[in-house]
Amino acid sequence: MTLNVPKPYKHQSISADIWAEKQTVANFSDPGTGKTRAALEGYVRSKDAKRMLVLAPLSILRPSWGNDIEQFYPELNYRVAHGSPQKRKDAFLDTTADIVVMNHDGVRWLMDNRRLLSGFSHFCVDESTAFKNPTAARTKAVMQILGYFNHRCPMTGTPHPKNFLDIWSQIFIADYGERLGSSYYKFRAELCRQVKEDIYVNGKSRTIQKWILQEG
Repeated sequence: MTLNVPKPYKHQSISADIWAEKQTVANFSDPGTGKTRAALEGYVRSKDAKRMLVLAPLSILRPSWGNDIEQFYPELNYRVAHGSPQKRKDAFLDTTADIVVMNHDGVRWLMDNRRLLSGFSHFCVDESTAFKNPTAARTKAVMQILGYFNHRCPMTGTPHPKNFLDIWSQIFIADYGERLGSSYYKFRAELCRQVKEDIYVNGKSRTIQKWILQEG
């Protein structure tokens, strides 16, 4: 039986072509525009595609990624790497799996098991704002595995929810600092100025340092 799989929307097709051609991109399309489908389409259109690793929130590993793979790309096999260390390892060692999807916090385990990334070409980080803090342990972990992938794509509809500085580590995931530099602190110093602000905590005054985006 031939499955009648709908074609991607035009904007999804454009995003897919960009990732397939440019290899390293950031997809910050609006929420609800189908970035998951666009990423999967970019993967299948890539001429040098091997396997793909997806990092995403635990709640959408199957409901979003699993469903889209089954609905739009039934020819692809996927495994969910979650649970015990052995279950995670089994997902990566299953060579029939074209795509492995793993929750964000799993990257800290993966950093210590980097040999499992042999044979991967694509890396997609869904809801990449989870890695917006460059000093967080899981952000440091994800930085350690970037070199295993020729194609990298952070994705989110809200790339800087609190501060424009949130964007630095997400772009670094894509391009190793080519656009915004390899140092977060240098990036911050170029864009912001430091100011002091008095705040009250439990009735007591204290002074904190804040970084404010400069005009222009």
